[in-house]
Amino acid sequence: TYVLNQYLDPKQYKKKNDEWNVLCDELESWFDVLQKKQFSDMPSDELSKIYSDFDDFYLGWWGFAQVAELISYGGEAVLQNYLEKIDKKELFHLLVTPTKKSYTNEEEEDLFAIVKEAQIHGLENEDVQKRLYLHAKEYHWIHNNYYDTVHLDFEYFKKQVQLSLEEGVDVDAFIKKNDERLINIRKEKARVMEDLNFDERIRKVVMLLDEFCIFQDFRKKLTLIADSYLDMFAREAAHRIGKPYSLVRWATVSQMKNILNRRFTDWDLLQKQSEVCVVIFTDKDNSSKFLFGEAAKKKEQDVFGIENVSKDILEIEGRTANTGRATGVARVLLNPRDINDMKEGEILVSTMTTPEFVPVMKRAAAIVTDEGGITSHAAIVSRELGIPCIIGTSIATKAIKTGDCLDVRANHGVVKIL
Repeated sequence: TYVLNQYLDPKQYKKKNDEWNVLCDELESWFDVLQKKQFSDMPSDELSKIYSDFDDFYLGWWGFAQVAELISYGGEAVLQNYLEKIDKKELFHLLVTPTKKSYTNEEEEDLFAIVKEAQIHGLENEDVQKRLYLHAKEYHWIHNNYYDTVHLDFEYFKKQVQLSLEEGVDVDAFIKKNDERLINIRKEKARVMEDLNFDERIRKVVMLLDEFCIFQDFRKKLTLIADSYLDMFAREAAHRIGKPYSLVRWATVSQMKNILNRRFTDWDLLQKQSEVCVVIFTDKDNSSKFLFGEAAKKKEQDVFGIENVSKDILEIEGRTANTGRATGVARVLLNPRDINDMKEGEILVSTMTTPEFVPVMKRAAAIVTDEGGITSHAAIVSRELGIPCIIGTSIATKAIKTGDCLDVRANHGVVKIL
């Protein structure tokens, strides 16, 4: 509540927003610096130092960025309580729908603009090729996730344009429909608040939640880009010491610094980390404790409490991210690399979604996730696509299996296993 009130004050909001913009500009400056560095030519001590400096700044940036959860959960609670008092709970999903485009939506429109030019001049046109090169440079990270990174190159995006040309995509109609959707959401929000005579504080909460949908979306964008560069350090470290990248990638920050300086020797420890590991960080003395094997699994179960989900569960509750109802066959996807298994009209069930899930989200009749809030990726994209979505179920991926027939009643936040 304290943080929410700070951001509802115009002066404090401007101050904090200015701080955030400065931090983001600095982070993007770091990206420019790292992009130009030739890691392979750098001495080990220099490489370790630049990694350390980058990670220190990135950690500070993330510290500020955590405000998104405080605003979204605090603002959501205030808005829900208000709507319950006036008996208008059904308006919640409209009032938390963002009125700006997500970065995945922006990438799609940018690519479609290239498709339109290719429809006129041909895919091999010099200007089209140049725009594709710049597009790949800007969006190479867009399929990254919290598990691994995927570098998308010129050829990947060229193939996407080719597929769109073959499908005869109506670019103008797509962009017009998208723009009209956002205009209608803005108008409808304004109309509802005016008709119901919302007080000033609740209007500010609605506007703040709108801003923080995009804040969190932009935060994820910069995070996925940063992941590309952290991954570059891991790959360079693996190459230098002759160890597999599949092992080095599991190193903690302090371990990575020692690996880059060739001072790390406990490879058995790193092997244990790669198998199953829980790390407990303590703020007071900046210490960390590692748990492995069964001890790690037990700790995970103690913290999350969802390891043993009854097979008899026939109904799961979550939070409505986008309203609607859909019935269909479940497709449980825990790994984005399995997205080609998803069929048109199936119901996507996952822990959470990231940009590389967008192609299957477009095929889905509905989306159900374990995690996420009203400003999560799944929530934002489901509203853009206009499909039912239930988030924050905690147990969906454990209670549901691929092939189950589901009835997703997003208006009520309920998934029934039929």
